[in-house]
Amino acid sequence: MTCVYTFLATQLDHDEQEIRRRLTIPAGFAHDGPCVNYEGQDPADRDEYDSCSRHVAAMEARRADPFPYHDLGFALQQLAAHRRILTRHRQVVDGDHPDLPACSRCRKVWPCPDLRDLASVYAGRVGYQPDWAVA
Repeated sequence: MTCVYTFLATQLDHDEQEIRRRLTIPAGFAHDGPCVNYEGQDPADRDEYDSCSRHVAAMEARRADPFPYHDLGFALQQLAAHRRILTRHRQVVDGDHPDLPACSRCRKVWPCPDLRDLASVYAGRVGYQPDWAVA
């Protein structure tokens, strides 16, 4: 059985890898030379990324993508914040109650509500355990 801490760390790693992969230009959409819009006109009077058929196709593909992050810079900042929260919340065992682990940060029963909240966004992923649901 996976612990919530390991599960969350794995999900954050997965999301970061996916975001970094998406920050690169998709294969088949990069090209040399000037962009050409749909009418075949020189895009001197237009924003080439709005008019170039390859860039438009890349944008349409990204809009149809079910990946939840469209602002990838924001997504990386959000993941970094989630990692900081995760590192502050560790499982500890109290000497008085060795059978009842607690959170090192908030001292609530493990897994604490903060980690349960973070894990809840991954409820549809493999490895999520229903007993982590926020009560």
